[in-house]
Amino acid sequence: REVFLNSLSMSAIAAVAALLWSFCVAALIVKKRRKWHRVLSWLILVPWALPGTVVAVSLAEAYGKPSVLTGSFILVGTFWILPVVYFLRFMPLVVRALQASMEQLDPALDEAAGSLGARAWQRFTRVTLPLVWPGAVAGTLLAFVIALGEYVASVLVFVPANRPVSIAIASELRDFNLGAAAAYGVVLIVIISISMIVAGRLERLRG
Repeated sequence: REVFLNSLSMSAIAAVAALLWSFCVAALIVKKRRKWHRVLSWLILVPWALPGTVVAVSLAEAYGKPSVLTGSFILVGTFWILPVVYFLRFMPLVVRALQASMEQLDPALDEAAGSLGARAWQRFTRVTLPLVWPGAVAGTLLAFVIALGEYVASVLVFVPANRPVSIAIASELRDFNLGAAAAYGVVLIVIISISMIVAGRLERLRG
């Protein structure tokens, strides 16, 4: 039970953080099309292209000991190390999903709302957000379910306080407890299947 709560909470934290970050990045990329924005769009994909071991080791090196840039802030050995790793690795999925939704919007909708007196936050909440929300949530759920089963990065930086279900499955297999490992796997498959069904329906709504 504890490993599922750990995985669910860490994956949810990472996915929600990725969603909030993606709104800022996607709005910058889509609304102001400049050459350096294209470079930014490619740079966002770098964490997804890198192996999980590289991301985990780089983060451990950067936040594993006090330094001039980070001061006394140490992330390694805490609960938050894995949510940060999950965020960095799977944030590009959410950005791309949200970017695709925003690129399908007709700029005339925002301009029409502005001409009617709507402020920027009103145009975002009443015009943009309802139209891009299905795609944004679909991308967030995709990042969430991948983070649930993430093993490659987790095995390098997890601590007993945040042991995820992927590590629990590997531990049971090493001890030849095949029944327990299978039970963990079945529950994980059910959770992922439900999330993917919801994501699929939201994707159809976006279409």
